[in-house]
Amino acid sequence: MDLFTLMRYFIRVYDSNSFSAAAKSLKVGQSALSKTIAHLERELGAPLCLRSKRQLPPTEPGKVFYEHGVKVVEDAEAALSAVGSKWQNFSVRSRSAAH
Repeated sequence: MDLFTLMRYFIRVYDSNSFSAAAKSLKVGQSALSKTIAHLERELGAPLCLRSKRQLPPTEPGKVFYEHGVKVVEDAEAALSAVGSKWQNFSVRSRSAAH
């Protein structure tokens, strides 16, 4: 899974404070989402949230990752929106030919 998607998933978990609510809104299984976030934590080498039955409070690394992740996702979505459908058929080949 790409980093952008991992960030979006973690942001949804953070905002909803729940794996089950985040999974439902993302239309993925709760177990799969939990495993995905665990994989992200292993990759980062830090826990992003503390798991308990009632709450999912973020850790300090989780807060930092969330703050940066929100900026990255917002910037990426703004870039996609700015380019818009005008460039939908743009390909690497057409870009290479221009140089």
